[in-house]
Amino acid sequence: MKITTARKVSQAVFLLLFIWLSITIQLGTAFYEIRGWPVNLFLGADPLAAVSTALASGSLHAGLITGGVILIATVFLGRFFCGWICPFGAFHQLVSWLSWRGRKSSELLKANEYSKFQSVKYYVLLIFLGAAVTGLSSTLLTGLLDPIPLFHRSVNIAVMPIADYIGSGDFTRHYEFGLGIFAVFAAFTLLNIIRPRFFCKFVCPLGALLGIFSRFSMFRVAKVQDECRMCGLCNKTCHGSATPKTSTKLSECMLCFNCREVCPDEVVGYLPAGECKAESKPDISRRGVLISLAAGGAGSYVVKAADKSSGSNWDSSNIRPPGSLKEEDFLQRCIKCGQCIRVCPSNVLQPAPISKGLEVMWTPVLNNRIGTSGCQQNCTSCGAVCPTGAIKHLTLDEKHGTGEFADKGPVKLGTAFVDRSRCLPWAMNKPCIVCQENCPVSPKAIYTIDVYERVRNYSYEIDGVDISEGESSLQVVSDISPAYATGDYYISAGGEEFRIKTINGKNVIVDGEVTKAGSGDKIEVLAHLQRPAVEIDRCIGCGICEHECPVSGKRAIRVTAEGESRDPESRLVLGS
Repeated sequence: MKITTARKVSQAVFLLLFIWLSITIQLGTAFYEIRGWPVNLFLGADPLAAVSTALASGSLHAGLITGGVILIATVFLGRFFCGWICPFGAFHQLVSWLSWRGRKSSELLKANEYSKFQSVKYYVLLIFLGAAVTGLSSTLLTGLLDPIPLFHRSVNIAVMPIADYIGSGDFTRHYEFGLGIFAVFAAFTLLNIIRPRFFCKFVCPLGALLGIFSRFSMFRVAKVQDECRMCGLCNKTCHGSATPKTSTKLSECMLCFNCREVCPDEVVGYLPAGECKAESKPDISRRGVLISLAAGGAGSYVVKAADKSSGSNWDSSNIRPPGSLKEEDFLQRCIKCGQCIRVCPSNVLQPAPISKGLEVMWTPVLNNRIGTSGCQQNCTSCGAVCPTGAIKHLTLDEKHGTGEFADKGPVKLGTAFVDRSRCLPWAMNKPCIVCQENCPVSPKAIYTIDVYERVRNYSYEIDGVDISEGESSLQVVSDISPAYATGDYYISAGGEEFRIKTINGKNVIVDGEVTKAGSGDKIEVLAHLQRPAVEIDRCIGCGICEHECPVSGKRAIRVTAEGESRDPESRLVLGS
């Protein structure tokens, strides 16, 4: 088998494997559901995720060690990850092939010429790394353009919902701001029409990192001798525009081996560094390096100053998944891959919008108005699939605060607050106990205050009373609305309250014997209201009450992150 054929097979296998693992990121026991599939295989093998999270947080998560191994292997072999393994690279290669097949040789030669703008990706990388290492204000932004999280995020949030629709005929999962994620993905895909593998050559920070390490590679693709007719076939077919015709730029070479295969003089080989001629240094200046690092460092302070992640102005609407680290530590580990968002069975996890700030954008937050429920009590799947440790994988005992964790209590995501200006029993004297009924905590965190409130200013004159077997039938002079016969309404007659059973025009049947009122007396309709209130020490902020609240739009009971257990600085009362 030719080495280029082996490379194509490798790319196809890893791209198909990526697609399959993306399909399996859903709870269930079927073979196509998560079960034991290694859904973080590619994220764990991402060298940029390993380096950037280690720089930002000060430690390397165990799940990212494979990425470090690949980085070390690059020193020996070159950028093999880009040409043989990376699923996003394989996807761009496929799109490029579809876009450029059948073109003239002159067009292909021009499209694959080296461009000085290919150095942009190195400056992008240095800006990201500069932001990640800037002391107390370290900011992790690599997930925005790191190809592995970017591809996962795009497939999880923008592509898979479309696939779900094709399979089920309905959009079973909805993601806010998914259009923006899809737009970024589509833009990078369409740029392949301008230049083959545009993202890989001009934007990819992971490729830049591997390019820097490949300058030390012990084995290289390059000319082994000077006898060359300079036909240009190698440049025409080079995936990385690495100029093998003259002197291979190691930092751009993706080890596609096309040059070796098409060379009519057989002067291109893969040999030890000392036996071939190549350019080892990336095409960047020392001044550019220093400016990029400084820009990243300064930019991290700007990002921190612009967002609302800390201090007294922290954004309480950022409700994080159960098991999330303290906000500062969380943002130093989250690579915005969307794995937790995709696996969430209730669809309550959503990508944060750009209005939350550049650092928070596309990280997971709870939106309790979307999906089928709030955060489910017996689910810790978000922590199980987090590749970087930004979300800790909790046991159910740890989440519930039982067993050995009883002294710590349950994990609190926030606290629910009743908006009395919108709550039906409080604001409109309409009976409703939906939030209290759905509260999953035992004993319930939502209790009710029983009151009887007069319905408007209506009173009705009694025309007659019939008493029979523990109930009374009252005839009144004017009709009473049958809407009051729901079991939540009472009449006040003779200073006593009686529950309304049925209403038929001017006839009202109530429980109990009306003995203190008769013809000519007045009765009033009362609403028996169970007005909800929250016992904040019991509330875990799961959001189920907010999800089930029947008030459309802005719910009458809403959860915010105040009181979350992951960070004492998020306490409910300042200074407490």
